[in-house]
Amino acid sequence: MGTFSGIEYRHGLMLFFFLVFPTLCPHAGFADEVVVDTGDRLAGTVVKMVEKTLTLKTAYSEPVKIKKKQVTAISTDSPVSVHLMSGEMLKGRLVTDERGRLLVQPGVGREAVVVFWKTIKSINPPPSKWSGNLTIGGNRQSGNTDRFSSSVGAEGTRKTEKDRINLRFLINSAEEDDTLTARNRYGALKYDYFVSRKTFAYLGIEMLSDDFKDLNLRTVVGPGVGYQFWDLPAVSLLLEFGITYFAEDYDLVPDADDQWISGRASIGLTVKLTSFLAFDEKIIYYHNLEDSSDYQVRNEASLNSVLGSNWSLKLRNIFERNSMPPATSAAEKNDSQWIMALQYTF
Repeated sequence: MGTFSGIEYRHGLMLFFFLVFPTLCPHAGFADEVVVDTGDRLAGTVVKMVEKTLTLKTAYSEPVKIKKKQVTAISTDSPVSVHLMSGEMLKGRLVTDERGRLLVQPGVGREAVVVFWKTIKSINPPPSKWSGNLTIGGNRQSGNTDRFSSSVGAEGTRKTEKDRINLRFLINSAEEDDTLTARNRYGALKYDYFVSRKTFAYLGIEMLSDDFKDLNLRTVVGPGVGYQFWDLPAVSLLLEFGITYFAEDYDLVPDADDQWISGRASIGLTVKLTSFLAFDEKIIYYHNLEDSSDYQVRNEASLNSVLGSNWSLKLRNIFERNSMPPATSAAEKNDSQWIMALQYTF
């Protein structure tokens, strides 16, 4: 009987520590605290705050997502990286004092810095990494007519709080009855530096080669400014204006080679129409500053349908217009091509 009582005693002691002790000491193991506008106090570990959303790791549930505007006070037990809207970065513990001020305490012997919650852009932002897609497409027809076409492309973006790099290329070719009917290559590289949360300065270069326009190489390079209206998973929109150096080198008609200064305007739009369908469009407009009647347009529009996991089916249309193609060239003013491809997103 005494042995049974001892077992009961030990079970009761264990239940006390597992059930009662965490209630009495809610911060054990999770010393960070977040107070929200409802007055609730949430204990856990502050993981990060990006895109105006704070992530709090707790012992009793999945990580909790809290909107930045809902936070009225915050304290951390360990140092965190605090990135301000101004671009300044502070390292230390976050503490909300008795006067309601938010302090960043760098360490023992160093003076705490007073910051305003609304001026904090992020906390512990994850390291930047590349994201983008790879596409490959093709078509084969045999019988009365032998046709073959192929398309390979890629786009990658790396973004941090201060800058963004974007690069992309696209190679298309086609032949009919063993005769080449299309071959063009396009590449672009652009660097954006954000001077504010939405405004950025950029430097970009674009290159195009098209055998059937007799275009050996078109090079467009120059700086500009842009504004990012939205950059969200559901919608992204940016607008750019700049000045470019424009040069064209023609292969078979060297007399058509030319170079000039042009204005550049660009718009980029991505919209997630449904959970499995997205629309993307990039329009670039160049206007010759030396000849008002000379302009060029490149419009890339695509529709992506998710197949599963990271794979999707991409239907793309590329439209180009050159208002004044060289008179000695066989190139038309308008050029359009449709591409169906399989896309892998990373």
